[in-house]
Amino acid sequence: QRAVAIQEVQNEADAREADSARMEETAQLHTDFNSLQGRAATEALPTYLEGLKAVRAKYRDGLGSDSAKRSYDRFSHGDIGRLTFSAATHAAGQLRSHVAGSSEARIELKKNEIFNNPDDPSVLNTGLQTIEGEIRGTIAPAKGLSEPEIEKAVFEGKSDAITKAVIGLARTDPQRAKELFDANRD
Repeated sequence: QRAVAIQEVQNEADAREADSARMEETAQLHTDFNSLQGRAATEALPTYLEGLKAVRAKYRDGLGSDSAKRSYDRFSHGDIGRLTFSAATHAAGQLRSHVAGSSEARIELKKNEIFNNPDDPSVLNTGLQTIEGEIRGTIAPAKGLSEPEIEKAVFEGKSDAITKAVIGLARTDPQRAKELFDANRD
């Protein structure tokens, strides 16, 4: 009995040592993964999760007895779960950020198109529709905006686009620029 008890203590110590080594290795994996931004984080998530499994298995397989492996499983299971949840949360947040950033870039392109084509009312009208669509359809859901925040963002986006049209038009036709400005004062 005494020999069995001593062996159990040794198994427990081996399991803790293996778990400590696993923690060090998975901490580096986690740090590397958390440094990824945007779409890269989402694309790397499956590889990261496989890496966690491989590291966990490597240290488990290095243990000599089933008792040590059971102890190791008890120690490592919760930590691997937390790392997985944390990584999934990070990847989802980075994807939302990427989606919103791409939409914001499309809005800026439309504003520049409006500025560069101030004589074409269809460019302005299409641009204003695109801006509102990007904000309501992509940015608001990605950022979790409330209805007042959406309305504010749409107003600011459209106002900025009209300002760009007025400035662009003022370069060649100041009178029409003033008319456009006056028509959109509200």
